Amino acid sequence: MSKSEELVILDGIEKVSHWPLALAESLLNDPTPWGNFWPGHPENGPTRQRDYYRVANCVNGYHRHPLGSHWKNPLIDEQFSERCSTYTTQELLDGIFWLSRAEHFSYGVIRANEAHLRQALQEVVHRVHSATPPTFLLASDQLSEERRADGETKER
Repeated sequence: MSKSEELVILDGIEKVSHWPLALAESLLNDPTPWGNFWPGHPENGPTRQRDYYRVANCVNGYHRHPLGSHWKNPLIDEQFSERCSTYTTQELLDGIFWLSRAEHFSYGVIRANEAHLRQALQEVVHRVHSATPPTFLLASDQLSEERRADGETKER
């Protein structure tokens, strides 16, 4: 992906002033699982689930892809490993968010999809370190931009 001005909206319940790059890198550098299986599963153990949720909840994919919409989470694409770099940063982060929400309704979603979650997060980190990193906008900044644009449209 070689977009020079890719915008990513940080509109999640995790209120941040910037995207948590250091936390994302910490998750990627630690082999500790990000989630567990169902309660009582013999392979359950320590996880980084809280940190994963902090990263996942910097965005709110429901704002762009409401329940019942035709959007398909790229992380559950059978060809995701080959196509990962073709998705926008917002799509990858929205996919990470959606799987965090799915965990609330079905134990083990994070653990079952961790390989794709790690690949998606690695791709986002790679883009942040690239020569043309995405621009992360806080939801409040986006609203200000939209209001400014609306004002300019009305003045014309």
